[in-house]
Amino acid sequence: AMISADLNQDGYEDLVVGAPGYSTLGHVQIGRVYVVYGNHSGLPAENMDLDGKADQVLQGHQPSGRFGSALAALDFNEDGVPDLAVGAPSVGSQFLTYKGAVYIYFGTKGRGLASQPNVTIICQYSYCNLGWSLLAADVDGDGNADLIVGSPYAPGGGQQRGFVVAFYSYFNRTDQELLTVEDANWMVKGEENYSWFGFALDCCQLENVTLLLIGSPTWKSCAGCSPFSSGVRQSVGKVYGFNPPSTKHLFAVTGDKAMGRMGLSLASGVMSVAGIPRTVLVVGAPTADSLSRISFLSSVLHQAGLALVYDLTDIMKPSLLSTFSGDRRFSRFGGDVNLSDLDNDGLDEMIVTSPLRTNGITPILFGGAAGRVYIYSGKQRASGNVTGHCKSWISPCPEDWAEYVLISPEELSRFGSSVITVKSERKKEVVVAAERSSAKARLGGRLFVYSL
Repeated sequence: AMISADLNQDGYEDLVVGAPGYSTLGHVQIGRVYVVYGNHSGLPAENMDLDGKADQVLQGHQPSGRFGSALAALDFNEDGVPDLAVGAPSVGSQFLTYKGAVYIYFGTKGRGLASQPNVTIICQYSYCNLGWSLLAADVDGDGNADLIVGSPYAPGGGQQRGFVVAFYSYFNRTDQELLTVEDANWMVKGEENYSWFGFALDCCQLENVTLLLIGSPTWKSCAGCSPFSSGVRQSVGKVYGFNPPSTKHLFAVTGDKAMGRMGLSLASGVMSVAGIPRTVLVVGAPTADSLSRISFLSSVLHQAGLALVYDLTDIMKPSLLSTFSGDRRFSRFGGDVNLSDLDNDGLDEMIVTSPLRTNGITPILFGGAAGRVYIYSGKQRASGNVTGHCKSWISPCPEDWAEYVLISPEELSRFGSSVITVKSERKKEVVVAAERSSAKARLGGRLFVYSL
């Protein structure tokens, strides 16, 4: 996981990155979190070993807890200093309970984050995997961000229905506090078994409405059918929009491709499409099939992936504006999506990752999965099937429409496993994770920082 936030309150965003697979001798996958401070000119312009040079390091203590799987920065105790929430969804794995936990570290002005968690949130249910996803968003309307926690694999009243809970921030929270899911101020559950509700979270502000967006990527299209019925389309995916404190969703958009898993990644922001600025929702469906055309021949690109752009102008009924497709089998285009204004024009550029894309046109068995990241302008001239309109006789063509294409320097690294932007005084830098890079240590991972 990666986030950007101004933790040291110097006016510039800092980089916070989780390494849930971090292990020491006898302590497997306890996990770590690294904080790297930015300044007026951005992140440090040097190659850096985070274990030795990060400004602050937090370490998990639970065996195989995967501390650092999710991150959120907010002022949970409302003392005016940012705090950090860290998800460890595999806590309890040694007992095969996988209850998970979320740890909150209070910040102190001038001294950074506490070395030990001040608040711990636990789940009382087995297989809860609490802390799989985290988000900081103001859902109680007091102007301060609250903590949203997703547990997509939790029973949720069935089997892997999932749930999302919110814990409100308030002044003077008790130190060494232990909270459970039952203490949450707000809770919603998935609609059907094995729907992974809460896998991805995002939030946007629309006029006076706080819209909490929740991905449920393995939702199937026929809830009442037998799993073996021919009418069932598995894992089409669904994204819900909520306006807390109401627990009824304002809208839901549903995928139309079996096994596409729409809702594995989410982002919201402002783009101009066909000359009209609008608030949009971008949804990744990285395991969706797409259609390839070479001249007059067509074939299916399995798990090429999609990114879908929805117009949120009508909050009750979002409409599909455009789609972007991957151009290689198993490339997982849409693995992560991000919206960020990179050129200071008031419109967000759309960043879409394709972490398993091969460099060659040969099948994945012969080419290494190097990964690519595509950056599209916030001013989109076209709508509809954008990447189907190509300069050459080969489609789809995600590169044709991109302003920038970042190409992995290392094969099999999953370059683009996640992406964020970090803002300084002069620029916004794009940070791309390659979670399986073995450049320094086997599967140790690498981060790449780009100034565009």
